[in-house]
Amino acid sequence: MPKTGKYVRRRKDGRWEGRCPMCYDENNKIKYISLYAKTCGELKEKVQHYQLEHPFTYRKNLNKTMSFYELTSLYLQSVRKNLKESSYSLYKRRCDKHILPFFGSMKCHKITVETVQEFLDYKASMDLSQSSISGIRTTLMAILHYGFTNYSLNYFELPKQLKKKELKTIPVMEESDVLKFISYLSNQNSRSALGILLCLCTGLRIGEVCALRMKDINTVQGLLTVEMTMGRVSIPDSRVGSKTKIVFSKPKSTCSNRIIPIPPILLQKLKELPNRPNDFFLTGSEEKFIEPRRLQNHYTKYLKDVGIPYMKFHSLRHTFASRSIEAGFDVKSLSEILGHYNVAFTMAYYVHPSMNAKRNQMARLESITFAKSGKKMGQDFANVCNI
Repeated sequence: MPKTGKYVRRRKDGRWEGRCPMCYDENNKIKYISLYAKTCGELKEKVQHYQLEHPFTYRKNLNKTMSFYELTSLYLQSVRKNLKESSYSLYKRRCDKHILPFFGSMKCHKITVETVQEFLDYKASMDLSQSSISGIRTTLMAILHYGFTNYSLNYFELPKQLKKKELKTIPVMEESDVLKFISYLSNQNSRSALGILLCLCTGLRIGEVCALRMKDINTVQGLLTVEMTMGRVSIPDSRVGSKTKIVFSKPKSTCSNRIIPIPPILLQKLKELPNRPNDFFLTGSEEKFIEPRRLQNHYTKYLKDVGIPYMKFHSLRHTFASRSIEAGFDVKSLSEILGHYNVAFTMAYYVHPSMNAKRNQMARLESITFAKSGKKMGQDFANVCNI
């Protein structure tokens, strides 16, 4: 049977087969996965792509004295150089707060699927959000996969994703509250108020508006560029309690790098600001900035002043999305303005039609239906409903 390499061969049925090392099995032997293609060239591309996506390192047998804590430390060291500082801080916090208290002293070769399932069930019973539980699970699975592929950690099929809980509805402002809030913010001689108004009218995240500089605002073309975000993260290796610091980084995904048209209601106000490119938008200073926590405090105060019930700052983003759809926004355009990777995510998580909007849509349907069918249909409908 013809071969072109150690793990590539041509089968009797004419197809080409390639084998890639995947992980170590329960007997500490390498487990392979088979890939197939019609041509040798196509197969080599598949193999190369798989090896890039699933790197495998040959190692000696795992020392049976190695604890899960040591494996976690090795995993965090291996991924640190490829992660944003905020992402690494999040992974480290999940390990320290949730995973290591349960698995830390346990020997790696004693971890089984039952042990992992027990841990996941325990976390599911706690008062944690679905996103927190999902994140903890993802980090744990990554550590175990690292052990499977880089050490001879006993292989087992990982538990499937937990059944998702019902999504919590994020509150959005009523139309009357939106108008009151816009009016209030517009009359404040404050850059923080203008920044909050910008979030309400464009859907910016709090970290994005805090990192915004004047060079990102083009008042001539009426465009706003989002290419940085700001956040406070914990210092992973701090020896003195829980220390945090402010970090500037690229937005959370490539889709979040975006250009947004500036609404006319804001354009004139932005034109009145001094045009010093390197100044932070919220402070007018090149060195001083307002961090998200401080802007959140300003936002809470403004809500109280106007008499609007408290809701999280992120609700402004959901309010923008919901009101945009009610105003007849093209969904694809809205999704790109928000920086989402697809339209389905925007509609599922960010659009919350108000009861008034639902009533208007039902009234619109009724007017179209009765207009086409004539008054007789309307009368027949009333008779059936005993109106």
